[in-house]
Amino acid sequence: MFDHGQKVIVVKSSHRGKVGPKKGSIGYVLGSDSTRLVKRTVNKIPFCVESQVIVFVRYGFGKEREEPETRRILNVFPILSSYKPAPYRREAFRMFTEEVEGKSENVWPVVKWELKNKNNTPVCMLYPVENVEDIRDFNKVNFKAWYKSVVKSWTFSSNVDKTRPDFMRNKYEKNAREYFNAVRDSVKSRNFRDKVFAAVFSSDKVKSEVIYSMKYLHSMFEAALIKKYMKQISEAYNNNIYNDGPFLKHDAHYAALTSRIFNPAILNLQIELMKNRGLDYSRIEKGLKHTMRMIRENAQPLYSIKS
Repeated sequence: MFDHGQKVIVVKSSHRGKVGPKKGSIGYVLGSDSTRLVKRTVNKIPFCVESQVIVFVRYGFGKEREEPETRRILNVFPILSSYKPAPYRREAFRMFTEEVEGKSENVWPVVKWELKNKNNTPVCMLYPVENVEDIRDFNKVNFKAWYKSVVKSWTFSSNVDKTRPDFMRNKYEKNAREYFNAVRDSVKSRNFRDKVFAAVFSSDKVKSEVIYSMKYLHSMFEAALIKKYMKQISEAYNNNIYNDGPFLKHDAHYAALTSRIFNPAILNLQIELMKNRGLDYSRIEKGLKHTMRMIRENAQPLYSIKS
């Protein structure tokens, strides 16, 4: 649902312990998988659920952690019908978020059954925090969390050994290979990663060079991933995969759309594909936009909390 390294905030959570991903928690996305469409809640609000790994820098509204912590959560995403009046959508969203927070017994048991989850994994609703901060200004905790959420992701770690970037026309050419090799080695070695952190926090110049190398590599891998994703989705539409299966009408589109829903390029591509195949893309587009607007409105007051 989110890109690697995206900063997110927990808007709602089923977690009830003292320490853990409660409402207001802040972290960076390391990975996600197992997107499912669910239609079995008592209130009959269909939603998508996705297993995600987050590197948390803060739990709840407390202080930042001294060291970031990696936790798996189940991220849920309600789907609000666009043909229903606004008061209905607001009421449906309210009921759904209450279910996520454990005030009823609908969402969590269904999610657990859908993903065959045997652990007490928290059910959360996440929303991306706008990227208004310069990574060079991150403190140690946030920088470590962002760094780990990128280099430890499957996309990054599975491609880094296959890549030999051409730095010949790079203004950072003199030291670019050195920093590239440092980033590459830090993927598999925690000790080397600690050495990278020590060097980064001792020099602003080194920090800028490491960030540049990270961004350079990450952009290469993300571009390749999006290209592959677009090809798979195009083939799926051509083979009528989204018209079959246990879902009614076009509901299967939601699971595909929400896998990278906050990436505008992906959303626009899929809407175009649906339009080309004569599907009712307008209803799906409106439903998703209504949902995202409500989640955003719910998350907005939390942005003022120092992260």
